[in-house]
Amino acid sequence: MAIGSNWTLVRTLFNQAAPGANTDVLDAASLSQLAVGASDKPRMFRVFIAVTTSTVLNLSITDGSTTHVVGLNASGALNAADLYTFDFMGQPGLTYDLQYETDSVTEVLDILEIYS
Repeated sequence: MAIGSNWTLVRTLFNQAAPGANTDVLDAASLSQLAVGASDKPRMFRVFIAVTTSTVLNLSITDGSTTHVVGLNASGALNAADLYTFDFMGQPGLTYDLQYETDSVTEVLDILEIYS
């Protein structure tokens, strides 16, 4: 895991097939790093992503019993082969994941945790 002066690389993927439409993209190890403990301070995450097939990117948010899926990019499809950047605040007690609405290939995905 790469660590900079004010960031940590949580996960990186390159040229990897998505697990299917509307399915969580990250593995258990990555998810544990995108979980914000109930007593933790909020965290800022930055996502850099490019896909091979145009698709809507969603953020899955769960407290362990209830899951909500919200659209990124105003729920508009990401263009294939374009690089996008998204920031979101991780709140205490929640875990986050990404989902594609259509099956795609991840050209590149980097998730950073940003420190203040």
